[in-house]
Amino acid sequence: MRCSPKFLPLLAVLAFSSLPASADEALLQALVDAGIPLSAELAAQVEAAEGNAIADIIGTVIASLDGDVALIQRAIATAVTLAPGQAAAITSAAIAEAPSAAAVIAGAAVSAAPGQASAITSAAVTAAPTLSAAIVAAATAAAPDQAQAIASAAASSLPSNQQEPSDPPSPS
Repeated sequence: MRCSPKFLPLLAVLAFSSLPASADEALLQALVDAGIPLSAELAAQVEAAEGNAIADIIGTVIASLDGDVALIQRAIATAVTLAPGQAAAITSAAIAEAPSAAAVIAGAAVSAAPGQASAITSAAVTAAPTLSAAIVAAATAAAPDQAQAIASAAASSLPSNQQEPSDPPSPS
């Protein structure tokens, strides 16, 4: 079936009219579709965010969810799915706003971007080192085939005073 050249502009308009104008508009729509409650002001901030500001705005979204773990999990999965290259930054920003949900955040992020498991785990452990065991467990549950990389990333991200000693201390 051939299409007349005079219909090409119309087809282009129809094809692109259903697509979001920007990645951040896509994020806003995805958050709304995931059932994340957003005030009008926060929705405008999400829509206005550009590029690397996605991580910061997701931190703001997480803060607005008042610790609702199910909503936090859906928001993180949505954001990381749309911006997997920013998974570690999204994880850090989210944990800064909801540190008690660090394991849920890390697990949702790793589940959405398993190829970023090491970076996500490192960011999560750096943001909440006292919750490293829970973070590793959640990340490993989300991507069991990445278990070794997750454990290694967590160990290298712990502050030196919280790392397990590699050699037992010698008796003096």
